[in-house]
Amino acid sequence: MMIKIILNNQTDFELTKEYEACFKQCAKEVFAEGEACYEIGLNILNEEEIRQLNRAYRGVDKSTDVLSFLLEDEDLAQTEGYIYLGDVMLCAQKAQQQAMQYGHGLLREMMYLFVHALLHLKGYDHMTEEEKAQMRAEEEKIMKSMGLERSQVEDEK
Repeated sequence: MMIKIILNNQTDFELTKEYEACFKQCAKEVFAEGEACYEIGLNILNEEEIRQLNRAYRGVDKSTDVLSFLLEDEDLAQTEGYIYLGDVMLCAQKAQQQAMQYGHGLLREMMYLFVHALLHLKGYDHMTEEEKAQMRAEEEKIMKSMGLERSQVEDEK
């Protein structure tokens, strides 16, 4: 299994090689049991850009931390041996705010948001309590496997 991430940073947030490597590792962890090769678009946006997408696609006129868009056209999904799953839109500003709010590092917050979005692309959702519990368990399993699990401080909140 191989993962290709097409990174499009539309902000002045500097994505170091550590971030790029962690994004790729997150995707490998999420899709570990599969044999297919996947390609994912990862767009780092500012609050206004993600707000516009949230309004256009979800009818919610406010910024959010992450959005995912599954590509559902199978004819377009196959390129050079990779299955293009879709796009993740991640708001760097929201990730920074939430990292401070939850008392952990920005790297952990951005990876958590990316894992969350990838699980949506994989078919997970959180519309019911059962779905939410299942998705949260999978998020925590992946974050732990990467050494990015929640701290004791976060668990107390």
